Amino acid sequence: MTRRGRRLLALVAGVLVVGVAGAAVATAANRNHDDASTAATGTATAGSTTSAATPSDTAPSASAGSSSGTVSSSSAAPSATPSASGTATPAGREVPVILGYADWDAAGQQVEAAGFVSGTIASGGLCTLTLTSGTATVTATSTAEADATTTNCGALTIPGAQVAPGSWQATLSYQADTAHGTSAAMTVTVPSR
Repeated sequence: MTRRGRRLLALVAGVLVVGVAGAAVATAANRNHDDASTAATGTATAGSTTSAATPSDTAPSASAGSSSGTVSSSSAAPSATPSASGTATPAGREVPVILGYADWDAAGQQVEAAGFVSGTIASGGLCTLTLTSGTATVTATSTAEADATTTNCGALTIPGAQVAPGSWQATLSYQADTAHGTSAAMTVTVPSR
């Protein structure tokens, strides 16, 4: 199996694990919602559920995310709201972002990464891959797509011409009106070419 194949397999396995955990949390939350609704109205029927899910909350997408990232020399400015201290805080609740892999693709002469957002299922948010080495920062962005159990950022790439040889720290961030988050950093080694 190729290196890329192993990475994709690991990413799919991660999505499945997070999906199962997310389904369990959603089921528990729905039960708590049902209990609260029953307590408020005093009525319930056996096996009834009350849910106000929107299509973007539940509908799976055949798309695996936008695979073409846009490279820029500075990070994208996510929407933010001012906090009491005067600094900007991202909009929405914080959600886990998983950077499934980030590595040098020798055949494509580029840094390639992929990941997903757990805890929300929505299309239209912005996924940003950020590579940092010393004072240099390079980013690529993609539009997030709803998946069956997660929000998928798809594959993001940064051309080799944008990154010098050496060690880079990669993070994946997600920003939407209702949620935001940033992954743990992962080291990417760009070889001399």
